[in-house]
Amino acid sequence: MRFISLVRCIFILFMLTAIYSPASAQLFGDCGDANGDGDQNIGDAVYLINYAFKGGPAPVTDCCYGCPVGQTDCTGNCVDMDTDENNCGGCNNACPSGYACQGGTCALQCASGQVNCGGECVDPMDDEDNCGSCGNNCPPGYICNSGVCTLECPNGYTKCAGECVDLNDDDDNCGSCLTACPTGYTCVNGNCELACASGQVNCGGECVDPMDDEDNCGSCGNSCPAGYTCVSGSCQLICPAGQVNCGGECVDPTDDEDNCGSCGISCPPGYVCQGGTCVLQCPSGLTNCGGQCVDTDTDEDNCGSCGNNCPPGSYCVDGSCVSTTQTNIENPAETPNENE
Repeated sequence: MRFISLVRCIFILFMLTAIYSPASAQLFGDCGDANGDGDQNIGDAVYLINYAFKGGPAPVTDCCYGCPVGQTDCTGNCVDMDTDENNCGGCNNACPSGYACQGGTCALQCASGQVNCGGECVDPMDDEDNCGSCGNNCPPGYICNSGVCTLECPNGYTKCAGECVDLNDDDDNCGSCLTACPTGYTCVNGNCELACASGQVNCGGECVDPMDDEDNCGSCGNSCPAGYTCVSGSCQLICPAGQVNCGGECVDPTDDEDNCGSCGISCPPGYVCQGGTCVLQCPSGLTNCGGQCVDTDTDEDNCGSCGNNCPPGSYCVDGSCVSTTQTNIENPAETPNENE
């Protein structure tokens, strides 16, 4: 049976060779192109004879038995269902617009530089869900750059060794990547500075307490003058024991008439400060009794001492209360004359 078919093929080839013309080629199609050289001639007959009688290779086009290997007859046409867009995977199964037949399945046809990922055309060079290949998702904070997930830092941050850092305050990357501050130093505005304990500040490379440091009182470089000390960040006058600083002057509040008892308390005219209290100052020979200067030698209300009142009918003489009768006996000439 096979031999008869071969004879038939040879006959067809000879007929083609004999009557070969564009019209005959259109009639028989590619059936006679046994050697696959794109032409139908005596070479195809020789190719078939070698196959039939000398064990040569099989015909490339086997119209004698049907369509070539890998193709299927669809309504009289031999088609490759793996690639034919009108018969993709089956006869008359046409792929829609924008799709191509790949492996017998209609697949989305993407533009140059794009790939089909789950039915969507994407650019794997910048797609964060398909970075470099379909399904490769970039983690949060990363972008797809040339097909590689790359860390993206917020404004003001710099990428250093795969980490976003602030070069102004990062102790391991101070001012520039991988510039680490030494032990005891911290990064301030991109410069490594001495790290001071709480309550202290860095003044010229030294940690000081500006609340009590006389060379840096309140702020670096503010030195207190001689005789002053730093108290709560302010230079204050240092006074000897028993004195206080009143307006930048050391005074004794126990006897200072302008600061009697405490700063700013002034004694009125005629008063002096004694023991921190303003006391009336009496002229010589007089005594302060209840805020009045009196002569205790003659004052009947303060005779001899403050508050010593002489009884009625008596006088204060040299600080003693003397009755009128006693005065008349001792000094008859001074006794009042009742007849006068």
